[in-house]
Amino acid sequence: MILSLLRDCLQLIYPKTCFSCHKMLSNLERTICLNCYLNMPKQHEKKYLIIEGIKYRIYSRYQFKRKGITHHLIHELKYNNGKRIGKFFGDEIIPLIKDFNSVSHIIPVPLHWKKKKIRGYNQSEIIAVTISKKTSLRLNTSTLIRKKNLQSQTKKKRYNRFEGVENVFDINYKTELENQHVILIDDVITTGATITACVSALNKIKNIKISIVCVAN
Repeated sequence: MILSLLRDCLQLIYPKTCFSCHKMLSNLERTICLNCYLNMPKQHEKKYLIIEGIKYRIYSRYQFKRKGITHHLIHELKYNNGKRIGKFFGDEIIPLIKDFNSVSHIIPVPLHWKKKKIRGYNQSEIIAVTISKKTSLRLNTSTLIRKKNLQSQTKKKRYNRFEGVENVFDINYKTELENQHVILIDDVITTGATITACVSALNKIKNIKISIVCVAN
C-alpha cells in the first residue's frame, strides 16, 4: 500500500505520459498507452532481401506506415532522446527471436562515432542491449563498424540510398564470429540499403550465419 501511494505521489510530481498521444499513463501502462499500443499494426507479411545471391527473411514486429504511431515512436527514439522507447521496442522484439536456433550474438546496426556523440546514443544499440539483458545473447558492438559519416538517407530515392551506403561498413575481429549465428538489429528497414551494406560487410567473416530483425518495415 505504501509503495502504491509513493508511486501515485511520483506520478503527480513527475507524470508519465504516452510517447504517442501524450495522455497520462496509468500505473499498469508504460511508454505508450494501451489504446496507442493496440493501434500499432503488427507485421504479419513475410518480407525478404536478396543480398549477394542469398535470400534473407526480415523478421519485424510492426508495419511501418508513414505518419503512423510506429513512425512517430521511431522518430522520438532517434531524435528526441526517447531511450525508454528503445527499451520498449527491445521487449517487443524478444518474442520474434525465441525460436531462432543456436544464435550466439546480437549486433546492432552501428552509428558513426561522430553522429553517436551528437545524439548521445545509438538507438539500435539501446534495443539490442535490452534484448541481450533479457536473453542469453551476447551483445557485440565491436565487430561491425561504420567507416563513413553520411547525411540522412531518409529523403533519398531507393537507388540513391543503396549507392550512398556502399562501402560504409567494415569489420574488426573476424575470428570472433567465425562459424557463429548472429542477429543483426535495426530500428526500421525501408529500402533495405543499410541492412544490405551491413550484411555484405559481415559476410567477410568465415561461415557466419546472419538473421535480420527490426522493429518495423
